[in-house]
Amino acid sequence: MDLESFSASSKDISTFQKLRAKDSADKKSIRKRRYDLPKHGTGDRFIKGPIPLDWVKASSVCGRRSIDVAVILWFAAGIQRSNPFKLSQTVLSELVIPAKTARRILIRMQSIGIVAVDFHRGRSPLVTILDLPASREDA
Repeated sequence: MDLESFSASSKDISTFQKLRAKDSADKKSIRKRRYDLPKHGTGDRFIKGPIPLDWVKASSVCGRRSIDVAVILWFAAGIQRSNPFKLSQTVLSELVIPAKTARRILIRMQSIGIVAVDFHRGRSPLVTILDLPASREDA
């Protein structure tokens, strides 16, 4: 094997070092660059907030899709601009949440005291988002 064929001239080495320094500077500038958070456009749907993180944490223990249901609850409350609000099948379909799954999670959320739900056969449930119980706020 001829090692001379693999050798580089001093010009090649200095060019390589400059390129490497430039690449490193580019990476640093990307890390320092600040980006604005995405905003919704006119007519786009959005989730109205602020949503208390402690409330979301409390809801997360209610099942596999509980975060999805929590998000859709706040979305529905924002759309209807009321509390209590009807949780319709149309709203649930936004995140592809089956009605039975939503019902199961709403019952669990009601048992820990973060929502109040009024179920009626053949109608959308009437949901009220509640403040966290005092025992949960301390935890």
